[in-house]
Amino acid sequence: MAVIEKYIDDNIRDSSMSPATIAAAHHISVRQLYKIWPADNTTVSSYITRRRVESACAALVSEPNLSIAALAHRHGFVDPTHFARRFREAYGTTPSRFRADNRRAQLPR
Repeated sequence: MAVIEKYIDDNIRDSSMSPATIAAAHHISVRQLYKIWPADNTTVSSYITRRRVESACAALVSEPNLSIAALAHRHGFVDPTHFARRFREAYGTTPSRFRADNRRAQLPR
């Protein structure tokens, strides 16, 4: 499982990554991928989305000059609106608000 999770992390910016491409890269069927994926964890697709959101979250602070749309695309989201929706579900705020709040937190006092 760690090999598959590493593969996902290494390819997180590839917007075409899906359970089918992951299975093909590991020479297994999609059905086998779902079989070996931990039952107590999320689905493969949910895991990909979560890792993309986490990766983009860090970039919101480290890449302040990159637009939200460009950042979403860079982290594997085809649609910036989908990214914003998933981000809000995960963090309870919009990407723009998160960036602004963290920018203020980093300002010298």
